[in-house]
Amino acid sequence: GILVVGSVVVAFAGIALVLGTADQAGPRAAQIQAPPGVAADSLRVPGVPESVGVFLENGQAWRAARVMRDHLRATADPAPEVVLLAARAEGGWGGWDRVRRYLSGEEWLDEVHDGEGWYWLARALEQDEAWQDAWDAYQSYLSASGGREGVDQRAVARLRQGLLLLRLDRGRPAAEVLFRVGVTGCAALRQIAPDGAHIHAETFSH
Repeated sequence: GILVVGSVVVAFAGIALVLGTADQAGPRAAQIQAPPGVAADSLRVPGVPESVGVFLENGQAWRAARVMRDHLRATADPAPEVVLLAARAEGGWGGWDRVRRYLSGEEWLDEVHDGEGWYWLARALEQDEAWQDAWDAYQSYLSASGGREGVDQRAVARLRQGLLLLRLDRGRPAAEVLFRVGVTGCAALRQIAPDGAHIHAETFSH
């Protein structure tokens, strides 16, 4: 009823605050680790400088992004895996314009690393306030990544879809998303904002 939907809206507002804080990154504050659900060995691509994977594992996404920019400039026809790694690095510190430039319109997004490129493209579209396009991109990611369980990045994608539904004035579907995500969503939030993930844990249990 109205009480349930109201509680969900409040919960999503808190989640939005947590996610928004986690998104405030720049060259001097790029301390993101390997993305949630991304295996460390996938941060290393043949032909790409080893330092890129090391930088990402150490939370130095800005440094990784700069190395990847140089690598792409020197590579005539980079493989999709290389472009995706560059997008991960840019997304890690907040370089969303380049993420969008690297990934928009690419035909391989469904096929490489379980559709992970869709996830980063969705994040970039959120920054542009292209709410429906971002929701669609998250849905493409969730479809391409299949039924893999226990992957934090999928839970984050679902949470962000719920927030986008609120942006689109679709409160009841947003409520349904929240309850489907449930405690899994709290675990995902701990990956990107450990100090704020507890804010609405009680909401999920009622």
